[in-house]
Amino acid sequence: MLKYFRSSLGWKLFLSYFVVVIVVAVTTAVTAQLSIEDAFERHMGGMSMMNSTAMMDGMMGGDSIFNSFSIAINEVLIFSIFAGGVVAILISIWITRVIVKPITELTAVSDRIAAGHYDERVDLPRSQDELAQLGDSFNHLAHNLAQAEEMQRRLIGDVTHELRTPLTTVKGSMEGLIDGVVQPDLETF
Repeated sequence: MLKYFRSSLGWKLFLSYFVVVIVVAVTTAVTAQLSIEDAFERHMGGMSMMNSTAMMDGMMGGDSIFNSFSIAINEVLIFSIFAGGVVAILISIWITRVIVKPITELTAVSDRIAAGHYDERVDLPRSQDELAQLGDSFNHLAHNLAQAEEMQRRLIGDVTHELRTPLTTVKGSMEGLIDGVVQPDLETF
């Protein structure tokens, strides 16, 4: 089962997204834990500035304490979500580069092969995922194209060589006819 996870690009993508979600959640929780005390004290400290009568009235109604607590929690959440978002963006950029690099290399090598450089090969990291399989298939295709090109060159060389002898004979006979060395008869023609 673990081998299947290592050999499937789909599972690697799923796992990478899952890791990003977990890292964002942990970053958000840790950031909230680290900053909630300061935010709460800052907002509760603002309440101590109020006169004691207004404070007592606020405590009875609970509106001031609730508002300060809500503002502190919202402040912590905004900061935590921002920190988690930054971490998620950085991890996503790294994962994207890891996935896109082999595709970019395949594109570059395919352009060179299309230009007639059949000796080019893709050098991908050894793995069993779909990108590695595509790279292996691509290298096999390039090898077969190089062999077909070589066979074509040999065929043209062989045909050229084989045609040279009869053409030379015909040319010699024609020159002999023109020069009068060979008698024009039915066999010659």
